[in-house]
Amino acid sequence: MPKISVIMPTKNAGKYIAEAIDSILDQTFSDFEFLIIDDASTDNTLDIIRSYHDKRIKLINGTQKGLSAALNLGISLAQGEYIARMDADDISLPTRFEKQADYLDAHPEISLLGTWQEHFGRKHGFHKPSSNPDIAKMALIFTCDFCHSTAMFRRDVFIQNNLFYPENSPIEDYELWSKAIEFINVSNIPEVLGKYRIHNQSVTTQKVDILGEYDTKIVYHNLKYYFNIDCSCPNFLLKSRREQNYKEMKKNKKIEYQKQLDNLFYEIKRKNAISKFIKDINIDEAIAYCWYLFCRYDNFIQSNFAPKKIEKNVYVGKLSFQPITKNLYFNFLGLIKIKIKKLNLYNFLKMKLMKITDN
Repeated sequence: MPKISVIMPTKNAGKYIAEAIDSILDQTFSDFEFLIIDDASTDNTLDIIRSYHDKRIKLINGTQKGLSAALNLGISLAQGEYIARMDADDISLPTRFEKQADYLDAHPEISLLGTWQEHFGRKHGFHKPSSNPDIAKMALIFTCDFCHSTAMFRRDVFIQNNLFYPENSPIEDYELWSKAIEFINVSNIPEVLGKYRIHNQSVTTQKVDILGEYDTKIVYHNLKYYFNIDCSCPNFLLKSRREQNYKEMKKNKKIEYQKQLDNLFYEIKRKNAISKFIKDINIDEAIAYCWYLFCRYDNFIQSNFAPKKIEKNVYVGKLSFQPITKNLYFNFLGLIKIKIKKLNLYNFLKMKLMKITDN
């Protein structure tokens, strides 16, 4: 039996699927089966898949009932100890499987493991969910703070707890994770091991209009189910970040928003002292992380739940007490790299520093 079963659903993914397949076949960890579940593609997707002659690839006809059904079919057919998710338009970096399998082998208490992810394409950025299991679990109460196409989970644990993707859900991953945190622990490797492609034809982009409302329903359900807190009244401000953008609020609205957030977090901490959903030692840090997800470092009401802002110049202060070395130059250059818009300029400065420090 393979150690890992890779599940990748496809539907008219011909434009990007070769890059996705190559990223799986190029993994440094090779003990896996690669289940590609095609949901009646009408473009050249099938031709591209069939052009590969790797025995680990298993092409499966989907049920034509959507993404969740394809994923559940893959789970039911998988033979590996671990199941790795992959999307047909994303990229897995070469050491992803090796590092995730090693982590799960060493941490039997963790059943769902993700990694950090780089966003590329129409927009660029990074998604860096927490590696602390309690913080990761708490974040999933409020938002899908998890990179789906980097997910790796224990097949037997998910099947035993009837953890399958809900069909006919527009946010099948978030809804599944919200259910899963009742039974399992979740973590993330704090390293970018996957790349998420943002483009106009992606499933998430196409259904963005309905995500906000459904996302809010999941949040309300989570608060009720895990903390017995009812937040479903129409005037409650704490809605999905997709439905209500904090950055666009005026200051008086932000203050009102933070007051409600403060009251909610007080209730969560009070109820958690009884339920122990989050370990007492981690509850303050977990709540501060969630405050940051909504408001960043803004704290107009002087809430005790808001995270303390880290001074940006702390590292600069350390520079003056260290000997001047090549590594120090490069560390400093790394700090300012994000400010340099032109890659050619960055490379030019790097070359000059190499010459200076070699002398």
